[in-house]
Amino acid sequence: MNRLLLAFLLLHPALVHAQMVLLDRQADGESPGVNVLRGSYGMAVSPDGLNVYASGSLDNGLVVFSLDPGSGTLAPLQELIDGQNGITSLAGVRDAAVSPDGLHVYSAALSDSAVSVFARAPGSGTLTLVQAIFDLNTGGSFDGLGGAMSVLVSPDGAHVYVGARSDDAVVAFARDSGSGMLTLIAVYQNMVPPVVGLDAPESIVISPDGNHLYAAAETSQALVGFTRNPATGALSYLNTWFDGVGGVDGLGCVNDLEISPDGKHVYAVGQFGAPSQPFCTVGFDDWMGIFSRNTSSGELSFVAAPNPDDFGLPINCGGVAGDNGVAVAPDNGRVYATVQWLAALVEMDRDSTSGLLNLRSFQCADLSDPDTVVDLISAHEISIASSGSPVLVSALSPGTVLSYEPVLHVDGFETLTPLLPGR
Repeated sequence: MNRLLLAFLLLHPALVHAQMVLLDRQADGESPGVNVLRGSYGMAVSPDGLNVYASGSLDNGLVVFSLDPGSGTLAPLQELIDGQNGITSLAGVRDAAVSPDGLHVYSAALSDSAVSVFARAPGSGTLTLVQAIFDLNTGGSFDGLGGAMSVLVSPDGAHVYVGARSDDAVVAFARDSGSGMLTLIAVYQNMVPPVVGLDAPESIVISPDGNHLYAAAETSQALVGFTRNPATGALSYLNTWFDGVGGVDGLGCVNDLEISPDGKHVYAVGQFGAPSQPFCTVGFDDWMGIFSRNTSSGELSFVAAPNPDDFGLPINCGGVAGDNGVAVAPDNGRVYATVQWLAALVEMDRDSTSGLLNLRSFQCADLSDPDTVVDLISAHEISIASSGSPVLVSALSPGTVLSYEPVLHVDGFETLTPLLPGR
């Protein structure tokens, strides 16, 4: 490399960030065998890294893909559709989760206010419906699943938890490890003492040790913490961290969160740029809140609220405000997040002590480039099965799953730009 150019780039590190490499793109109506992926919001990767389960909320469908962990190539295997083959619990499906043993897949459906249980075939990863549980208002026996948005399985595989937006609730179930079937434990609802700040939970996450569960409540603009009893699966209210209270920042319009695999930090993201939905008209100046986590008590402490305007991305990168997503790499070293306002997916190095982030690489929809991948304008969910496996991103429009190379390729050197710790 020319020495003068090298010197210039070292003085201007924002100019040398690599662009992430796209390995594969599966799009609704464009890729053969992909027809019910519009509104792809949530996604899950099997523990063996061989299957991807992606929701098509606008098509009321769940798409099963095979995944080649080496090449990052995806291939559609199966489409499960509400109203077909005895399935009536996938209307508005928003999220999916795979049990740690890989035997079952669970989905949360917003419009049906339902959670579905599927048996997963060991060889192919295809699914067979086992059970569907509905909210009281959609034919079920209890109230609490209204507007089911997110679902997770505890690390020990013993319990399943569902976040329900309309009912402002987190619902706990016991899981039969053989059949995968669920039995209700309890419903934890906003403003039912002692729970506060659980208005419109968009996403839930559980700590790696299984001892704590956290919810991102968009309308409350808050994170809500619970302590989990591993033996019973029951939850006990821990605390609520509100945006703008006690020095906390970065939780405006919060809609997704992730805990680092070492359990030390929580990363929460929300809408950024401008109000785009009637229930989130303030707080859209926030993109991410970083919190340190006490691994014993589960309590959180605010660390920083990075601003994506500090990235220095190309001026032609641009989109619209919308729900963003975040994921931490299994090796704890990287954090990936979407910035719909900039139509970008960013890869950041993580300081395992402070939790702070440095921008490493990105991919964005450059509106001046006719060949750009415009899907990132509505990118949301990010999933990574294991260290070195592809980084998978779902996008609502036209309904896509994108597969990105997890290893950076930079011409001879890398320079990182630290993100500002706060405003």
